[in-house]
Amino acid sequence: MSDNMSDKPDRDQDEGNIADPDDQETVPISPEPPTDAVSDTPELEALDEVERKARDHDIVVERLKRVTADFLNSQKRLERQAEERVAYAVERFAEELLPVADNLARAIESAEEHGPNSGLLEGVSLVKKQMFDVFKNHGIEMISTKVGDRFDSNIHEAVAVIPTDLMEPNHVAEIHHHGFLLRGRLLRAARVVVSAEPSNNEE
Repeated sequence: MSDNMSDKPDRDQDEGNIADPDDQETVPISPEPPTDAVSDTPELEALDEVERKARDHDIVVERLKRVTADFLNSQKRLERQAEERVAYAVERFAEELLPVADNLARAIESAEEHGPNSGLLEGVSLVKKQMFDVFKNHGIEMISTKVGDRFDSNIHEAVAVIPTDLMEPNHVAEIHHHGFLLRGRLLRAARVVVSAEPSNNEE
């Protein structure tokens, strides 16, 4: 019995030494950042950098396209202006030379009618051929017009009207000057006399 009594005070003393939970100081614990968030941050930054570079690249490409388009448009405009200047120069040249061709044609017709020296006729005909070869090299061609052709205001210019029963009205009765095209565009219309229906009025 004495043994039991001697043990009790010890147990009571031990129980008195147990610290009250309310008396203990609470130490705050800092929350640790989620492992996934920490590991994703560099990847997100890298993705943002890639997207930024992609946007910069698109801007540069778009500017390059605009500059290239402007350059090509300017080049085409300069080429077109150069072609127009050349065409204008050829047109002026042709306009000045056409009367010479007309005079040569009349000289040949006169020689054929009056039967002059055949050597002169041959020489003038050769000059005319050479001139028309030059015309062809510069894109100038004569419009084919014959007496009896139907009058066409697109390529013919009526210089007179003559009543006649030899052909239907509104046809080419005479040709004063042949017409010419410059690279498919009308350079000079053929100057012709146009037939008309003869008058039946009796005096």
